[in-house]
Amino acid sequence: MAETTLHVGATPAEAHAEILRIQEEYGKPTQEGGWTDEQHSHWDAQWRHWRALIMAQHGYDEAA
Repeated sequence: MAETTLHVGATPAEAHAEILRIQEEYGKPTQEGGWTDEQHSHWDAQWRHWRALIMAQHGYDEAA
């Protein structure tokens, strides 16, 4: 899996802004030709990072 491009200690808002930046850069995944596997992996890593930050912020344990 690709790694996040965010700095350690990024806020959920920064993580979400990065997801939106990636989407803008890559265009729609359903466009003709779609995203490459690498682009999907990059977006997924960012999304998972954002989700983990949100879960931690609200006190949820993903392992539970």
